[in-house]
Amino acid sequence: MLKPGIYLIAFLLPFLVFSSCRNKSINTSNLISTNQEAIAAFDSLTALLDSELPASNAEIAYHFNKSELLLKRGEQLILYRKMGEYFYEKEIPDSAMVYFRKGLEIAKSVKNPYYISVFHLMCGSVHSFVSDFEPALIELKEAYSISLTLDSLRLQIRSARNLGNAYYHIGNYDMALDYYFISLEISNKSGNSLGVASALNNIGNVYQEIKNYDRALEYYKRSEKMALDEGFDRIIAIASNNLGEVYSLKGQYDSALVYLEKSLEQVKKVNSRFDEGIFMGNIADLYLKVDSLDQAEKYFQESLKYALETGDKTGISLCNLGLADIQLHYKDPAKASIFLKTGTEISEEIGSLKLMEYAYKLYSALYLQMNDLRNSHLFLTRQMAVKDSVYSLENGENVAKLESQYREVQNSRKIELLKEKQKSYLILTLVIITASIIIFILVFLAYRQKTKSNSLLQEKNLQIEASKKILEEKHQQLIKSQEQLKALNIGKDDFLTIISHDLKNPLSSIRGFTELLIRSYDSLSDEQRKTFLNEVFGSIERMSLLINNVLYWVRSQTESIKYKPLNFDLHKKVEENISIYRLMLENKEIQIENLVPAGIAVFADVNVFDMILRNLISNALKFTPSKGKISLGCEQAEKTVTLSITDNGIGIPEEKLKLILERQEHYSTVGTSHEQGTGLGLGLVNKFILQTGGSFLIKSEPGKGSVMSFSLDRSN
Repeated sequence: MLKPGIYLIAFLLPFLVFSSCRNKSINTSNLISTNQEAIAAFDSLTALLDSELPASNAEIAYHFNKSELLLKRGEQLILYRKMGEYFYEKEIPDSAMVYFRKGLEIAKSVKNPYYISVFHLMCGSVHSFVSDFEPALIELKEAYSISLTLDSLRLQIRSARNLGNAYYHIGNYDMALDYYFISLEISNKSGNSLGVASALNNIGNVYQEIKNYDRALEYYKRSEKMALDEGFDRIIAIASNNLGEVYSLKGQYDSALVYLEKSLEQVKKVNSRFDEGIFMGNIADLYLKVDSLDQAEKYFQESLKYALETGDKTGISLCNLGLADIQLHYKDPAKASIFLKTGTEISEEIGSLKLMEYAYKLYSALYLQMNDLRNSHLFLTRQMAVKDSVYSLENGENVAKLESQYREVQNSRKIELLKEKQKSYLILTLVIITASIIIFILVFLAYRQKTKSNSLLQEKNLQIEASKKILEEKHQQLIKSQEQLKALNIGKDDFLTIISHDLKNPLSSIRGFTELLIRSYDSLSDEQRKTFLNEVFGSIERMSLLINNVLYWVRSQTESIKYKPLNFDLHKKVEENISIYRLMLENKEIQIENLVPAGIAVFADVNVFDMILRNLISNALKFTPSKGKISLGCEQAEKTVTLSITDNGIGIPEEKLKLILERQEHYSTVGTSHEQGTGLGLGLVNKFILQTGGSFLIKSEPGKGSVMSFSLDRSN
């Protein structure tokens, strides 16, 4: 769940990067100031901040004000850093941010790059502490960029690690791992054992998130061993907590509880309310997994108290969601909704995909308990969408990148091969031209000696001209092939983008409803089960249509479609296609009419006709609201019949119509009941109608509906 290792130095020990506030005082003899009163005030303030004994706010404010007013601007940098670090250590982020911001302003005014980097780093750390990760990234990137121009390895270590922490929390594990390894490398080279132990722990966190638990355990144990050898109390606590989490994820709950309780005991040595709250939350999560609800509720409440005190938004969200989960176990949706609302709002505010996925899952279960199937389905769909994003980050993102890069390399290689061939033809052309010149000279010399060689020379010239023409044709063919390859590659990229998006939507729906059926089968009524099965069936139908579209698209790209027109009855064929959608029409309570008169015969390819008509019916069904109406009719001319599909749905905006009809781009959006598109639909329809010699017309008005018409040849 929560990862205290992420906050190790970023949140609670900033002073270790530069100098220890508890073990080392600033040497005031280095402060260039003519005002002894300011130096005395600063010494007194330093003593108060470094003391183990508690100091009153009034005392600190008195000495700070004297120091601030009398010290020079450059000297105030140290003052503001120490004050910010003091409140940071006390886990009071708002006060810490005030001093760090003021310090940054002074550092910029005196153009001190070291302190500019330091204060950007500290501001980013405060943002991360309260889970504001987007502004944290801006500050930390600036800190890291400046640190690379300086000699301070500690500053580079800290900046890289904190950048990794921010990327980790927004779910960008690739970038997080990159910066963690940078931090580890610099720490190893500089002999910074604290940096090494922290980096090892953070790398373990990433491997845990991508479900490589054995690798995570390896890094956690290395971090724990170094922490024990060096006496790093906080890292010992954090490593124990993380080991407990991994054993919990592996289902080894007894071992997990031993490590988690050890971490809670260890963290009391360093007096960190922030870490203690996180560890309590993780113990609560473990008890929830083993259905020990009373214990889980007790620890979640304690963890929530600490999270509220320290301003930890991630902890606040997680604890509220955990408490909501417990109330759902108690079958108390009213009480659960209170916790769930707070937890969901904060998860969306901080942009945590994992917390959002948990929240939407709980909302789906909440509405299911309330027998509100529509909203249960809505949040299930949201959960599946977020879950797919998390899954991509955890399992497939790098593979997708590698595959994309591989395709690009392959495509580039093909183009290079064509270029090489083209180059060869050009070289051959030059060789032939050179040879021609030589031949011409030889023939000319021979002509002077023997006039009867004229006929031979003419013949050679004709051969050369013929060869040049052949080479020019080959050259043009090569250029055309290269252009076709480029166009094909662009088409494939579009195709893969659309398919990857549209194919996973019905799959996610099938997976989600199946999961709900398995999880809640005994508590569902027969009517509810039937509703879910109808949703699964609808998703399968959409997948079937998409797969058919894909097959037609592939065949069209390879020009392997052979049109085989024949005569058939239009009314009967329309009726056959309507029957495929009867169940989906019933689910949305949409009325459909076949107004095509019987006895009209048309001459067309049946398979292509079916593909076109099914896409248009599916499109009308998708954008027509519940209890709406769809009708199919036709108009006859001397040589053609125009078939029209009319609906009273939401319509298509004018700018989208231009994309479809003028530029023939793909257009896909969500339907009136959250149905997903088939992506290739209207674009593919337009293409095939044009290729078969027909015409395609769309009339649409947003809010009123659409009429889609295409022409067919009448029977001979």
